[in-house]
Amino acid sequence: MTRPITFPRKSPKPWPKISSSLFLGLLLVACGSAAAVTTSTANPVITTTTAPETRQSPTTTLRIAFDRGELTDFEPVEIDLGGTLHWVALADTDAERAKGLMNIGDVGDFTGMLFTWEEEVSAGFWMKGTVMPLDLYFYSAQGALVDQVSLVPCSADPCPVHTPETPFQWVLETPAGNLVPPIEPLTIPA
Repeated sequence: MTRPITFPRKSPKPWPKISSSLFLGLLLVACGSAAAVTTSTANPVITTTTAPETRQSPTTTLRIAFDRGELTDFEPVEIDLGGTLHWVALADTDAERAKGLMNIGDVGDFTGMLFTWEEEVSAGFWMKGTVMPLDLYFYSAQGALVDQVSLVPCSADPCPVHTPETPFQWVLETPAGNLVPPIEPLTIPA
């Protein structure tokens, strides 16, 4: 069953700290100061005035609540699967790829995890330490699906290893049944 990426209306966690200059500027506006105050922080940029209007700069970024589940240590990235956008946790270092979805029971609003390499590789995947069944989708450098497998958690030692016959550059791991076609081509928007 596909779960579309939604942006629930709840308080994001954590909110960035508001700078003291922004607080002071808002306090001056609230007290009826006649001066215009422009505050600039890294993100967002908010322009306040004492006129009856409050404007937001074109560079203001809207913050939307997004549940990262237990994947708070991974960078979120948006991918396109057959014309549908999905948010995934990015695993692009050896340490992140080795950890993967081990001991993860909640992926939050992510579709899953995307494993990436600089070039095509031939590597094996196992389910040691995972707590939920996973679907794995293996993609070539061109984004074509080259293999797909469904695996269940393993407590044996050693666990069986799945190695596709064709080299791949990306692997998308999702909770079992989380995706329905189309699952290709895979593109990563710039």
